[in-house]
Amino acid sequence: LITIHAGAEASALPDASQLAARWGRPIPHELHRVELDEDVPDSVLEPLRRLRPDLVVVGTHARHGLATWLRGSVGEAIARNLRVPVLVVPNRARGFVSAENGAVDLRKIVVPAGNAEDARLGIEAAHRLARSAGSWAELEIVHVGPLSPELDRLGLPITRAGGLLEEAIISASHNLDACLIAMATRGHDEVGDVILGSHTERVIRESSCPVLSIRI
Repeated sequence: LITIHAGAEASALPDASQLAARWGRPIPHELHRVELDEDVPDSVLEPLRRLRPDLVVVGTHARHGLATWLRGSVGEAIARNLRVPVLVVPNRARGFVSAENGAVDLRKIVVPAGNAEDARLGIEAAHRLARSAGSWAELEIVHVGPLSPELDRLGLPITRAGGLLEEAIISASHNLDACLIAMATRGHDEVGDVILGSHTERVIRESSCPVLSIRI
């Protein structure tokens, strides 16, 4: 576990030793402080790229409306600019790791997918995370619109929905009591994404569980 923080003194950074003591297991932990540039995401993105991590975990305020436009989101910026899976945990979200004993609960993972390739990326990333955490997971695809034979051949349960994609994903995650949403993203590939955020970013802002973002 490596913590990267921009600007704060090392003594002010969180330490995993308290969790390690509570969970009764060692957590090797390094604290890395980097100089804070004008742009916080830029300050941490280059160190993250040099580290080449298997997974990046970020928290987010999941701001809405004008606050998003004015202040932006460090977590969202990191997720759309890294080519490794980024686990985004909204501050208000229900996590899947017990703070008391470190037990991992990933029993239900929602994988939103517009096509079979997006679904495969989400499925592979979700399985890797579950295996690394030693957790059993049941996956379910969420799809809006006509169902393609390729999606059907993946052999997973599929929830079909209508309406806006983000609303369908959030609704399905609530109805299925999902522990995680694993979602492939292309980042900002349209002008509207710069203003409103990508589909993944809009899901992050409304989700009550962590979102695993997989950059295509």
